[in-house]
Amino acid sequence: MRRNILQFRLRTLFVIMILCALCFALLSETPEERERRALASLAEAGASILVHEAGSDGTQNSYWYGERPGRGPLRPLESIHVTVSRKVDLALLAELGHLHELFLYECADDTEWERLQSLTHLKRLRVYSCGDDSLLRAAAKLENLEDFEVESDHISAGGIEALAKSPSLIRLRVGGPGIRSTHVGALARLATLRDLGVGGPSLDKYVLNVIATMPQLRVVHLSGVPLDIDEVREFCVNSDFRIWRGGDEKGRYWAFRRDLRE
Repeated sequence: MRRNILQFRLRTLFVIMILCALCFALLSETPEERERRALASLAEAGASILVHEAGSDGTQNSYWYGERPGRGPLRPLESIHVTVSRKVDLALLAELGHLHELFLYECADDTEWERLQSLTHLKRLRVYSCGDDSLLRAAAKLENLEDFEVESDHISAGGIEALAKSPSLIRLRVGGPGIRSTHVGALARLATLRDLGVGGPSLDKYVLNVIATMPQLRVVHLSGVPLDIDEVREFCVNSDFRIWRGGDEKGRYWAFRRDLRE
């Protein structure tokens, strides 16, 4: 009996020692080592990762993660482009806390977007072919986010309202069939916004009236909005915007610049 108790205690002590060693190894990791481990986990989960890495001489190195086996520790990351499969948990991105740019493609419908809030240094976020209102709510809480681009079929008025609380957005591109001209008015609360692009089949010419009431804007891009040249000219006459790029053959793409001359 005593022998069994002794063996049990020894096994327990052995397990505790292993756990302590693992904890010490994790705590002693450098930021670059944590980044490398997180990228490896993303890759193992099925993500394709294009890494942009800051060079010591100010240049930027780009490569597909995994194409350089045996390379040394990563320098601080500038940005990564990630094609995310349904298997990938965005919690893995938490190890990339000082990341400045993140591009996500083809995320799962049930992605936990609140995980992005751990990326407190993020300045540019672009999400394609996925995302919903919870993504916009998460983006609004990123205090350093200056450039946000999202295109999704699952964005509604609630998401636009939440995004209007962002404290630092300068450039915004948002598109999807759920976006209506009346929703765009909420973005007037973005005092820092200078460059706005909106697109979607539900937009109409009323969006011009909304944009005219947003004095902070300097550049506007409209796509998917059926406007004729007379409507565009009237908008320019009644505002200080000028046509920057003309419409396409169907008049569904227009770009405007604000004329700030006295």
